[in-house]
Amino acid sequence: EGLGRTMNELFGRFDLSQDSDLLLQNLPKPSILVVMDGEDNASITEDVMREINADVIIAKDSEEAIALCLTEVFSVILYDIEMRSKEGIKIVETVVQNELTRDIPIILLGQISGSDQLNFSRYKSAPIDYVSRPVAPHILISKVNVFLSLQLQRLAILRLEQNRDLNQTPT
Repeated sequence: EGLGRTMNELFGRFDLSQDSDLLLQNLPKPSILVVMDGEDNASITEDVMREINADVIIAKDSEEAIALCLTEVFSVILYDIEMRSKEGIKIVETVVQNELTRDIPIILLGQISGSDQLNFSRYKSAPIDYVSRPVAPHILISKVNVFLSLQLQRLAILRLEQNRDLNQTPT
């Protein structure tokens, strides 16, 4: 409901020939991939994400997360950079460099070291953000909602363009 209202507010500012609600019909429910190896952190994050009415899928390591990214469509990835395996850069590189997944926003959770900052700074154009520990639920929800709103806007614009293309008559 909150994202739909945001889209209506956005499209209400523009003179559209179509009702903005039609642009949002039949959109898939947002799906969030949470990559964490600790049960406690994963369940807390899952509870927080349920507040935004999204499907949440948990991956225990980078390999599982990458496999899921190549078979499922995710709206956002939440990645615990403090996992025991320390594979944060691996998943970021894989997601950002793959044409099918490069637009999936990644929110890194935890303390980012100086070397991690250097590694992640290579991806300036990628949708990467982070939230430091302890994770404040309202900040995490806010960041996820921003990425979800942007995704809805992108999908609505694609639909507008498709409608425009279908309605244009060849001259």
